[in-house]
Amino acid sequence: MAKAFVSTLGFTESLVLAPIIKLGLNRDDKLIILIPSGLGGEDRTENTLRKLRDMLNAISGGSFNMQTVSIPVDDFSEAVRLIRDIIIKEAEDRAVYVNVSGGMRALIIETYTATLIARTMRRNITFTELELEGSAGRLEIIPITFPKQFTETKRRILKELAKEDRSIGMRELAKKTSLSLSTISRNLREMAKDNLIKLKKEGRRVLAKTTRVGRILA
Repeated sequence: MAKAFVSTLGFTESLVLAPIIKLGLNRDDKLIILIPSGLGGEDRTENTLRKLRDMLNAISGGSFNMQTVSIPVDDFSEAVRLIRDIIIKEAEDRAVYVNVSGGMRALIIETYTATLIARTMRRNITFTELELEGSAGRLEIIPITFPKQFTETKRRILKELAKEDRSIGMRELAKKTSLSLSTISRNLREMAKDNLIKLKKEGRRVLAKTTRVGRILA
């Protein structure tokens, strides 16, 4: 499946290049660079874009599709709407990778927010690893999509599961939460569908453990 890279841009082209090199750039892939509009720094931005094009030419032999989109970063709602629509459009027929490693803080926050919203409409959208400052390494971004039916009962169960880094059986959960086994069973099935927990069987027992998304929401 063809890929689309959507990336914020600062004054360091390497932060855009890193995930592209890791994931690979093919002839049918697309690169969309988001830049802030109307806030100065155009010369430095153009210089960074020129370096980026030169490096991509060297990597791909000139067979790549890159476009830039100016984002009105001083209008949060408009910026988020515009970026969201770009991501959703690309996700119609491509796997979309969003990189927020470089650029203005406002643009990064707007792109992050737009990506979370877009993921509620399309599943083939993910973040690339976040390049940390000073070549200190990379951080995997865990995208959160809040469950539609996240009840207080589910929260109680999740909090108990998150207290210990181990799988817990339904009877133990029922005792810890003072909920019936039928209530525990029904909610665990729903929470597993929302990727809040993982379920596994050990003999006749069903054990539950939080996912990384579940631990964040606990």
